[in-house]
Amino acid sequence: MIRNTSMNTQHNPSRPNPVICEFSRDCIEQKQFGFFVDRWAPHRLPHGQALLPLMDSMVFRLRGYDPRQLCTIPEVRRFCQDFFEAWPFWFFTGNLDTPNLAIMVYGCLHKLRAVGRQATSLCQVSPDPEELHQFVQRGLCAMTCLCKRAGMTESEIALRSTRVLEYFKSDWSDLPSQPTGGKPGWK
Repeated sequence: MIRNTSMNTQHNPSRPNPVICEFSRDCIEQKQFGFFVDRWAPHRLPHGQALLPLMDSMVFRLRGYDPRQLCTIPEVRRFCQDFFEAWPFWFFTGNLDTPNLAIMVYGCLHKLRAVGRQATSLCQVSPDPEELHQFVQRGLCAMTCLCKRAGMTESEIALRSTRVLEYFKSDWSDLPSQPTGGKPGWK
């Protein structure tokens, strides 16, 4: 377990080599992700096959806010935007089995549209498809750099890219503040 006063990174025994990256409200509001960026800087990462266990291994968690509204909170959005600019490798490391990566990505987008509230007061959002596409393309470029560093073949990189693209078509609407996967109202 690696600890900082406001960001917690720990290995999760339920998955091979998983890393849980929790950012507290203080960390988010003060944009304190430098510890993470230093710890996981590309020059500190291994080369070749030793890098592969990091793929799909990180779950990002943002704490201290109403989880039903995470990707719409201005402080969270600014944090996600600045964090991605400092460390754009989310699509290589991000776990694609949870909606957490989508929350981080949607927090980076400038055009989000609330598409309704259910009886449980869960906010559902839909991104502008063109903006999401442009963001994903930027993320895939950074991902490809780490894939090549890991010695992955073009077909392996294409498979990971496809998984990332499919991830953003997932319907997370049954979870708090998760993307609906739809495109209502955006053209």
